[in-house]
Order: sequence, then structure tokens, then C-alpha cells
Amino acid sequence: MYKKICIIGLGTLGGFLAKNLSELETTNELLLFDYDTVEQENIKNSIYLKRDIGKLKTKAICDYINSNAQIHIRSEKFIEGKTNIPKQDLIIDCRDFTYNRNNLIDTRLYISGKELIIDCRKNVKYKKQHEGVYTIKLSKTEIKAAALHATILIHNGLIKELISHRLVQEIPIDLISEKSRKLISLKNDLIYDETPISNKLINFATNYPSIINLNKTNDLKFCIGNNSSPYVSKTIQKNNLHTINDILSEVSSLVNKAPQQFNYFVITINNNIIEILPETGSA
Repeated sequence: MYKKICIIGLGTLGGFLAKNLSELETTNELLLFDYDTVEQENIKNSIYLKRDIGKLKTKAICDYINSNAQIHIRSEKFIEGKTNIPKQDLIIDCRDFTYNRNNLIDTRLYISGKELIIDCRKNVKYKKQHEGVYTIKLSKTEIKAAALHATILIHNGLIKELISHRLVQEIPIDLISEKSRKLISLKNDLIYDETPISNKLINFATNYPSIINLNKTNDLKFCIGNNSSPYVSKTIQKNNLHTINDILSEVSSLVNKAPQQFNYFVITINNNIIEILPETGSA
């Protein structure tokens, strides 16, 4: 369990990851490093908005974090071997630039193509520092999905295995699994993808923050299907959804009670009603 987490670099991936990790009930403290300011080019695929242009990223990110975790910010450049930080349970490097690494950093996260790369090597040496770039165009939703994948790995502790064995892993960030794509290409009448519920909720990464915020002050009615005639529904009392996993647990239990199986769902939010619409065609 990681109670104290440090993120170095609050750009595209780092900004979304900071928000996600702040919402985990296991996170007590979050230490955030970045010396840069928000620029116009950052708005397209990061957590920041136009109102943040010119602000330090460490200051701007605080407007998007709403949690019980203690947030500590350091608006300075992190220099390997020179910058001192308090003892942390997990130190994550999300910088755009690739640096030589020492034993302090536990893992480096970055996106290559449509893959999230989790690099847990130690003492990596490069001939020269270089700046990372997106080799293909990625949407904000895809970057959010990558941050969500990383958050789940951290929350369930699987990243400990990667760190202990100093491995490098690639995780696809497509919202629909490759298995499903192959099945769809066959044009079968029935497609059933045995993937976790988090992968079946097509726009979950976009909507889960709004659901958590709504539940802080309101009871929420969850419906599998349209609210007027749902397959199954349940009301969640206010202030009971604090994390991503809380929502996934409730939705999963409702999906399992539905009279038939569906492959994918689209989430719609209408006041305090959360509709989980199956892929029947109307969604």
C-alpha cells in the first residue's frame, strides 16, 4: 500500500495521474514536482484549461484535486542526485524529458504510440538527454485512459512486482480490447468480451470524476439501461463513492444482475441519475 507518493512532472500523463492518485483512499500524502508553467499548447491534451495559461503547473493542478490527501508542491526542477525529498513509498517520473536515473526513482511512466510504458529499471544511463514526443496523435480521453491504467496498477499493488523485478512493461491504452476488435471484424451477431467492467465502460475515464463529485452532496440513482425502464437500478447514498473502485464495484454488481449480458456500455449523467446504457444500438 502506497501512502506517500511523489510525482515528478505534471504535464499530460502526470497531471491526470496526480488527480487520480489523490482520490485513492490509500493515498495520505502526495508530493508534486514541476518547475514549468502551463502554455497554450498544453491545453489540448492535458488536465489544464485556458484559465491556467501562465500559471505554474504545481499551482494549477491544485484546482483539480479535491481529496483528503495532503498535497505538497515543489515548484522547482528535479535534479537527479541533487534534489532532496522526504522518504516516499513510491516515486514516479512522468517528465517529458528522459534523464539518467539513479536508485531514487522507482518507475518512469510515459506514452509511446498507443502504449503506456512502465519502466522500472534502475541506474539507467543515456548518451544524452532527449525530449519525448507523441509519435501519433492522441486524444485527451486516451491520455486519461493511460493515467487510469497506471492508477489501477498502483492501487492494486501490481506495480510492486514490476519494481521488484526491474521490468519494463507495455500496456495498450485503447478503450476497446484487441480481442473485441477481432470479434467485431468477424461481424458475429453476438460479441461477448470477457474483460473487466472498467474496460466495458467506454467513456468511464471521462465521467468518473463527475460521479464522485456529485455523490459528495447527493444520492445517485444508477440504472442499467434507460431510467424510464431500466433492466436494474440502485440508489447510492451520498458520500459513499470516494474512489474509482467504489464506482466500478457498484456498476459491476448491477451489470451482474441484468437479465442478459452486454459487451460495452456508455455512461450518461442526467442530474442525479447515472444511466449505464448497453450497446444495443440506441446508445
